[in-house]
Amino acid sequence: MQIVIVSLVVLFGTTLRFWNLGQWSFWIDEAFTVRDAQNLSLDSWRVIPNPIPYLAVKLSISIAGSREWGSRLIPCIVGIASIPMVFGIGRTLFTWRIGLLSSAFVACSSWHLFWAQNARYPVFTFFFGVLTAWFFYTALERDSTLLTIGALVSCFCLILSHTLAVVIVPALAAYAVMCLLEKSDRKRWLNLLIFFIPFAIPVLALALPQVRGYLFSGWGRNVWQRSPLYIVLTLVQGVSIPIAVTAFFAPITTRFNRATLFLLCYAGIPLILFLIASQLQNVA
Repeated sequence: MQIVIVSLVVLFGTTLRFWNLGQWSFWIDEAFTVRDAQNLSLDSWRVIPNPIPYLAVKLSISIAGSREWGSRLIPCIVGIASIPMVFGIGRTLFTWRIGLLSSAFVACSSWHLFWAQNARYPVFTFFFGVLTAWFFYTALERDSTLLTIGALVSCFCLILSHTLAVVIVPALAAYAVMCLLEKSDRKRWLNLLIFFIPFAIPVLALALPQVRGYLFSGWGRNVWQRSPLYIVLTLVQGVSIPIAVTAFFAPITTRFNRATLFLLCYAGIPLILFLIASQLQNVA
C-alpha cells in the first residue's frame, strides 16, 4: 500500500514538472548556464567551481536539443527523483507517514517545481543535499563503511553543484561529535575519518594568500550582499510560512531523539553560518 501511495505522489509530481516544461523562455541566468554548458570542454570545466549543473545541462542538450525543453530535461528528471528520495529519508528518520507527507510537500512545492523546470543548479543541490543526509545518518546508525563512502561521494557532488553547500560539512561534523560522545569505537572513528579527512585537507589551502584573495575579491561587501533578515525571509518564502512555523516549533513539541538532533544540526548550523557570513561576504 505504501508503494502505491508514494507512486501516486511521484506521478503527480512528475506531471507537474513536465507540464509546460518548455513553455516559458530562458531567463538571464539560465541562458548563461546553457551557453556555458554548450561551450564546456575538457579544459574549461576545470575552472568552473560547480561543474555538475553544467555537465548535466550539456548532457541534456545532447539528448534533447538546446531549446528550453531539451535544456531542462535532466534537471526536471533529477527534480522528480528527489520526491521518492525525500520519502526514503523521512521514513528512515521517523515513520513512513512522515516520509509520505514530506514527499507530498516536495511534489507540490512551488519552489521545487520552479527549479525543477530550470537549467540551473538548485535542483541538483537539493538532490545531493537529501542524498548526503540520508547516507550520512544511516551510515552512523549502522556503522557502515560503504554508506560512509556513499555519503562522501554524495557530499562532493553536493559541493560541486553549489560551492556554498560546503557549509553542510560543519553541520555533519557537529552531529558526528555528538554520536561519538554516545558511542566511540574503532570502526566509528575510522568511518568518520574516511568522511572528514578529504574535507580537512582543502582547509589548509586557506593559508595561501592566493586562495584567500580569490575568496574575498569580488565577493565581499557588494551590491548583491544579503542581510540576515533577507536570508531568513527568503527561506520562509521558499518553504512557505506554515511549514516554516511548523519546523520552528517541531523540536520543542516532539520527542527529542537522534533523528531530531540530526535535523537540527543539518538545517540549523548552515543557516547560522550563513547569517554570520552575510556580515562579511556575499552569500547570495
